[in-house]
Amino acid sequence: AGLDAGFGECLLQDETCRQIVVDALTHFHGLRVFTGDSVVMPNHVHALLGPLPGHDLEDILHSVKSYTSTKINRLLHRDGAVWQRESYDHIVRDVGSLGRIQEYIRRNPVKAGLPAGSYWLSTAEYQIR
Repeated sequence: AGLDAGFGECLLQDETCRQIVVDALTHFHGLRVFTGDSVVMPNHVHALLGPLPGHDLEDILHSVKSYTSTKINRLLHRDGAVWQRESYDHIVRDVGSLGRIQEYIRRNPVKAGLPAGSYWLSTAEYQIR
């Protein structure tokens, strides 16, 4: 896969840029969204996000992308797109689906052959009701 092979502009290999994304993903945890397993790779992000009642996933993603794009572009003294316009989402329908997505996120940096310190990974515990 192209993204896992490091294709594209790897803005998030910069630790400060990566931290901007981490901070944005976790900022509204427990307030607007449940942020579960997440990985910030050099050129893309995977995150399990569960909007809390009264909040919409599309709005949360727009907010994260807009905020991080502005901050990263300012930091790097550049203009242009940081994120693809569309997100590739999956709906977690059951425990099996959750487990597969968790495993994918957790294995992604290893599968890509990334050395420790070149990505950020956070895992979460889930209560299934």
